[in-house]
Amino acid sequence: MELHKVIRGSIYKMDGPHRGFCLIINNVNFNSSQRKGSCKDAEQLERVFTWLGLDVRTYTDLTSGDIRSLMQTWQDLQDHEDRNCFVCCILSHGESGAIYGTDEKLVLIRTLMSHFTASQCPQLAAKPKLFFIQACQGNKIQRSSSRNTHPCSKVDGIS
Repeated sequence: MELHKVIRGSIYKMDGPHRGFCLIINNVNFNSSQRKGSCKDAEQLERVFTWLGLDVRTYTDLTSGDIRSLMQTWQDLQDHEDRNCFVCCILSHGESGAIYGTDEKLVLIRTLMSHFTASQCPQLAAKPKLFFIQACQGNKIQRSSSRNTHPCSKVDGIS
């Protein structure tokens, strides 16, 4: 098989008039704490995904029930049919395999993603669905790693 045919068959179409939707759920204020820096992260996500041509919608400080309801609303949206992809970014507290709503009740990540399967959301069938979760996923501390900062190290760019 020719290489260009293999490559063409493994690339998602991303050239439509509407790239897709990007949902950003930014849970900042909790009863016992505030996630400092989260608003800056959300702003950067908005900037990047807007630059990539997606229609960005940001939701702040959602309870677990609000998150479930929002996922159902976006699952039922008919506009997905004219879009090339779906992106969901969640910034919150979390535990293994779950995120917290601002009411400090857990929502399973698997449950959130299940709203956008081909059977639950046929308008997004055969289209990329990307989920970015920025939340702790356990109580183990992740140690930092050192980076090679040698002045001669160089990364080549692709233009």
